[in-house]
Amino acid sequence: MPSKVVSLAEYRERLKKEETRVAWADFPPVFIFCPLGSAKEHERYEDAKKNGSNDAALQLVKDIVPLEKIEELRAVVEESSALILPVHAIEEFGTNKIPAALAYYLAATLKLEFCADIVQANKPQRTDKGAFYRLSQYPFFDGDVQQGGNYVILDDTLSMGGTLASLRGYIENKGGHVILAVALTGHEGAASLNIKEAMLKAIQKKHGDELDEWWKSEVGFGVDKLTQGEAGHLKKAPSVEEIRNRILADRPEE
Repeated sequence: MPSKVVSLAEYRERLKKEETRVAWADFPPVFIFCPLGSAKEHERYEDAKKNGSNDAALQLVKDIVPLEKIEELRAVVEESSALILPVHAIEEFGTNKIPAALAYYLAATLKLEFCADIVQANKPQRTDKGAFYRLSQYPFFDGDVQQGGNYVILDDTLSMGGTLASLRGYIENKGGHVILAVALTGHEGAASLNIKEAMLKAIQKKHGDELDEWWKSEVGFGVDKLTQGEAGHLKKAPSVEEIRNRILADRPEE
């Protein structure tokens, strides 16, 4: 397991060698347990999300995850021999304990192997941030990937799907296979991460090749590897110059 936070400069060196995401192909929709906002209503949410309480996080997960949804998930993963990997930071899962608690709970309930070998190697602090801030602050990862291993990846909240997409890209590029992504809460309309052909055509018509070329050089992957939610914000932008300015304005100094 890595012992230090990777700097933006180090990350940008990686971009010269490999893309940070992979093609969507037929990746299935994210499996969502609860509606968006459900976790925030729990009395122990603040302790679990921001104060680093393992007990609070596990209690929250047990209280809001419907048992019937666990059985639905069991039917999908029971013969996969998958590792279950939460999004977590280097410092003992960081302060947000909810993803790890959900992973522990599912691993025990579904007889899957909990994995802590891959960590988030930067601190983008994307929670509750706007779309262009999130597009400028991608998480990147470090750690060992089991060659040929199946992974179920999970996070506590699904918004645009960028964190899950980036973690999937890291695993797939290192020789693993992500069979499913899971979120504790999210909007069902956002469950399909795969960018649609109609969206790609709309972006191409509006922004031409310029956006794709710039995105590859600055972000580390092509527009075709964006999530549908991420791509929608780029399609709405009036110009590539506007996109470039907003991304660079929110990006930290190296």
